[in-house]
Amino acid sequence: CLRDDLEYVLIQVEGDNPERIIVAAELAKDVMDRAGIEHFHNLGFAKGADLELSQFQHPFYDFTVPAILGDHVTTDSGTGVVHTAPGHGQEDFAVGQKYNLEVANPVG
Repeated sequence: CLRDDLEYVLIQVEGDNPERIIVAAELAKDVMDRAGIEHFHNLGFAKGADLELSQFQHPFYDFTVPAILGDHVTTDSGTGVVHTAPGHGQEDFAVGQKYNLEVANPVG
């Protein structure tokens, strides 16, 4: 989940395991420092609203997910991108309803 009014940056990580990641632009340096990534470059910038419904590779599983928007996303810490589980929290549920996401609750 992204925030519509935040600026995001697409980063190309260089080295033995090259990949591209997207984070809130104002948090990018901190994210790279915390991850110990020294070699990278910015490929481009976009507002969260411009990325809505774009498809992104899930960071852990072999499928894509749509970029959705939520007002609960902040830059207080982290990456400016948050996991959304409509069955686990009021804000996630509201965003899930807006985007017609399945409300799964595998933890009984």
